[in-house]
Amino acid sequence: MHGKTKKRTPERERSILLCLSYLFWAVLLVLIVLNAKPQPGSRQYLLQGRSPTVRRSFSPFVPEPVGPVNVNTAGVEELCQIKYVGPSLAESIILERELNGPFYYREDLLNVKGIGEKTLQKMDGQFCLN
Repeated sequence: MHGKTKKRTPERERSILLCLSYLFWAVLLVLIVLNAKPQPGSRQYLLQGRSPTVRRSFSPFVPEPVGPVNVNTAGVEELCQIKYVGPSLAESIILERELNGPFYYREDLLNVKGIGEKTLQKMDGQFCLN
């Protein structure tokens, strides 16, 4: 006993191709959104209690981070104004910035050799990423 098979008609084939193309574009859009990098100059902040994957917020209600030293533009002397940052660590911050571009999130500083989670917590409030 064989089951009934539907005939292949041009309309059915067009419908299937249309569905496949919608699926392709949907998957492509999801991949683009998931791999999107923040653009320089845009404001993105890590909201307290949120996971690192959900950190893009353009809400006017998110307070702008304040700090005396901008780690994306500061030189060695300016970076040394941050407590727990000496000349060697300042040079490491600048090297990381030059190799991988600006820091967008406070967690990006964890990529700098010599900065761990505890040091980053101690540095909080003394720098900004603008």
